[in-house]
Amino acid sequence: MRQPTTSLEEIASLGAPTIRPVDVAKALGIDQYAINVSFKSGTPMFPGFMSGNRVHILRVPFLKQMGYYDRKEAQ
Repeated sequence: MRQPTTSLEEIASLGAPTIRPVDVAKALGIDQYAINVSFKSGTPMFPGFMSGNRVHILRVPFLKQMGYYDRKEAQ
């Protein structure tokens, strides 16, 4: 299993369409459990879906929500 990413830049460089809650939690400095609970309660913090008990966060919509592409264009 790969190590969690530590920045939005690393998440942007991933090729997969979805990312794990652990990646988001590590990059934003929040608790992974809070992300999972938000999905299970029906009020997800980020764009994504659940497959069984697993949370899948959509990578590109997540980066747009975080303003990653806006910051890249401003540079």
